[in-house]
Amino acid sequence: MKRFKRNRKDRAAFTLIELLTSIVIIGILAGLITAAAMQAVTAAREASIHSELQQIDMAFRAYKEKFGEFPPDSAAAVERHLRKAFPRYNAANWKSDAAAWGISVNGYAYGDWITFWLGGKPIMNGSEVTGFAGFSANPSNPFDDSTSRIGPFYEFDPDQIINTGGRLRCWPKSAVSNVDQKGAMAYFRAENGSYDGKNWGPAWPAIDARSGQWINPESFQLWSSGLDLDYDRSRSGEPLQYPAGTNYGPMSFDDMANFTEGTLEDAMP
Repeated sequence: MKRFKRNRKDRAAFTLIELLTSIVIIGILAGLITAAAMQAVTAAREASIHSELQQIDMAFRAYKEKFGEFPPDSAAAVERHLRKAFPRYNAANWKSDAAAWGISVNGYAYGDWITFWLGGKPIMNGSEVTGFAGFSANPSNPFDDSTSRIGPFYEFDPDQIINTGGRLRCWPKSAVSNVDQKGAMAYFRAENGSYDGKNWGPAWPAIDARSGQWINPESFQLWSSGLDLDYDRSRSGEPLQYPAGTNYGPMSFDDMANFTEGTLEDAMP
């Protein structure tokens, strides 16, 4: 039987236009896939921060169940709180007792109190925090090193704790690979109806525009700087009030809190 070889000229081939069209289509598909992948990564990181905020929220509620109230967010209110939580303790000594733990409370602010109240005594390896041991169960001194402990109320990832001269700040876990001095989580006790009588900025209380009262007025607010690790501080000295404040701008739209789902921009009216 005689075989016939196919002529090379008879073979099908892409024309230049077909080739360019294929390249364009592949490029469009790759772009769509890349955009979808980036959106999925962003959504996963945001979900991680929200999960963490909710876990810290539950930890503060466990703290209140133990001691009868949410902890303060300013050094001025610590003595009163410790007198209530540990009636036999000479609360006037709390700063020096905290210093013996390697904690410097001078200048403590919004984000530092999260690790202080929920962690208690830091476990140190040089200047690096490797964990927390809670407070002592000794009613005469919550800062002593007795083996009976209260807490910690939350298990922090050591990688999310930044030690700046004894100030221990908590950073979002999803952002620990790129932290700076602007991205710490923040805690505000709103239970007393005001920001502990202070009027300094920058601060991030969320105010209900209709009533003028804090959102979560009977408890507290937790804030995260979001994926950009930045708060809007363009007009330092004025509170950043969400959603009614005059100093809440686009740089802060990706912030997240324990009283919203998604970003704060998503929750704005």
